[in-house]
Amino acid sequence: MPISSHLSYLQKHRFLPRQIAIPPKPNLAIVVVIPVHRELNLLNTLESLEQCESPRGAVEVILVLNASIAHGPEIHDLQTQAAQLIDQWVRAQERNLAYWVIRVDDLPKKHAGVGLARKIGLDEAVDRFEQAGKEDGILVWLDADCEVMPNYLTEIQHHFQENPKKDVSSIRFEHPVSGNAFPEKVYRGACLHELHLRYYLQGLRNAGHPYACPVLGSALAVRSSAYQRMNGMNRRKTGEAFYFLHKFTPQGKTSELTSTCVYPAPRISDRVPMGTGDTISKWLMLDTDVYETFDHQVFVDLGALIAQFPTYWLHQPNELPDRVLAFLEEVDFAGILEEAREHTAGRQAFVKRLFNWFEGLRVQQFLQYVQQQLGPRPDVRLAAARQLELMGRAVDASNEIELLQAYREIQQTPGEPNEPVR
Repeated sequence: MPISSHLSYLQKHRFLPRQIAIPPKPNLAIVVVIPVHRELNLLNTLESLEQCESPRGAVEVILVLNASIAHGPEIHDLQTQAAQLIDQWVRAQERNLAYWVIRVDDLPKKHAGVGLARKIGLDEAVDRFEQAGKEDGILVWLDADCEVMPNYLTEIQHHFQENPKKDVSSIRFEHPVSGNAFPEKVYRGACLHELHLRYYLQGLRNAGHPYACPVLGSALAVRSSAYQRMNGMNRRKTGEAFYFLHKFTPQGKTSELTSTCVYPAPRISDRVPMGTGDTISKWLMLDTDVYETFDHQVFVDLGALIAQFPTYWLHQPNELPDRVLAFLEEVDFAGILEEAREHTAGRQAFVKRLFNWFEGLRVQQFLQYVQQQLGPRPDVRLAAARQLELMGRAVDASNEIELLQAYREIQQTPGEPNEPVR
């Protein structure tokens, strides 16, 4: 349900009361929220933000040092060390941005994680804009293992000013794929993981899905008003950004910002289940050169199904592969169609309703079902090269860096995948 004011949102959904006692500057424009859990290398992130070009208005950075009540003393000691590092860094010299630390060591075990940590910081940011008398402001998501381009803050501000009808933006990200900070195989794992993400996104786009949008928890920005209208952040321990972004996709309110970039560290980590670090860690433990992904055929099948959506309005579906028909039967697609026809007055509204049902997790469910029928998953390099070939671009399947660069170039120019179906 829409909320009536900023205050009503904070009253209804805030997890903690106000944490920062000092009022913000009246010209507050951007608040960057960074969860911090067992992070002792976060100064690179702060230095990167500090070196950014200055946007119009004040910028604050809220660091949420979070731990569960179930964590042992060693974790809490690491959080204390992180708090001391931040304090020493802030005090070392005059800083361009304002930095605030919220430390919470007793989060409930059931909910403790990155989703709740982001929520605490984002809700505090909403309160900061409320105190500043600002009807709106920009909330930015970042992680403590990232660096950003110098134009990061100015481009975020410019993007929202130039796109007044967009409420949330996915920001371009690129994992470093070479260097001396990590072992060579870690860089390789990061390269293959990002290749998988981009291959998957391009597969959705080639299939014609209108809600295909890149999503990474460390590379998002949202208007404060829209954040509140959608009842704020969820408490999920993983996939929190995916669920948050997909609140907006059916409305055509999402956008892509590609004129700046976030650089997540290509490291191994178990902080977030199924996150980048966790995925790379599991791949390294497999001791294999193969990085599995979806067969390109699943996206071909997806495209075949999507192409039939308008025909279902007239009860004239064309034939589909047996594996697709089996999936539709399993999810009672006939019932979905009947309900969509009952609640819409024309083809356009009917198709839009189908896409609102067939988005996010439902698409993943479809792809996984079809993949099971097809058999073993292929290596991402082979699948990505095949997709590029069908797009008229030949790249050697043995060179993951060239493959990744090709996808980065293709996705460098933002499209409008999230406009409502016309």
